[in-house]
Amino acid sequence: MATKKATYNRTCLACGDDHETTRPKATRCKPCVEQGHKAQPVTCPSCDQKFPKSDREQFCRSCRNDPDAVASSMASILQQDLEREREDRKMSRAEARREAVANQLAELDRLSTKPKGYPEMTKKTAASAIGVLWLNLCATDGATSVLLNDQYVDDDTKGRLLITYLRLVLKGYTPEAVSKVDPVALMDRDADEVDRAIFELPKVDPDEEDEDDHTAAFDPFEGIDENMREEIEVFQERQRHREMEQRLGLAP
Repeated sequence: MATKKATYNRTCLACGDDHETTRPKATRCKPCVEQGHKAQPVTCPSCDQKFPKSDREQFCRSCRNDPDAVASSMASILQQDLEREREDRKMSRAEARREAVANQLAELDRLSTKPKGYPEMTKKTAASAIGVLWLNLCATDGATSVLLNDQYVDDDTKGRLLITYLRLVLKGYTPEAVSKVDPVALMDRDADEVDRAIFELPKVDPDEEDEDDHTAAFDPFEGIDENMREEIEVFQERQRHREMEQRLGLAP
């Protein structure tokens, strides 16, 4: 006598119909198998059981009829979404920080490169007294004490060096980049530009100059004794030198 095979009630994961089958692991009904319909399972977030996508539901048929299971699963889904969103924001902030740091490093690298259009420091200049003073000035970020302690460079050159250094730093270049510039060639070029600017000034017509000589002008020393006038002029000249030395950091 033939033994009757056990039957199982299953839900087809292709069409969603309930059917009986003798195969315990069957996922499709016989018509779907014959017609070649593929199973399209969806996992229930509440019980992790698979159910057919054709149901167009978020939960399986068993959990749909259990309000407590649905509420618990929805709370869990909401918590997971919040954690995922929090993690995404954290990763976005980290990526933004990395990008900001990369941009800052790139900008620092650009500002640390020798400025374009300026003469490059040569070994001869670097070994000279002016070159050593220039490198020390850059190494100390423009500390005027370097100029005061130096005994090999004259005060006029020290002042020009400091002005040249500050002019480059104010353009945004780092001391490292400024140290790669030849100060001697740069000061010579600046002097040439000043001389050229003076040479290109328009000439004064002698006739106009004579007319200007006859034009009345205000004299602040009018009516003052000659000796007193000389003392005032000497005092004013000293004040101008004092102010210049203070601006250059050469005087307290």
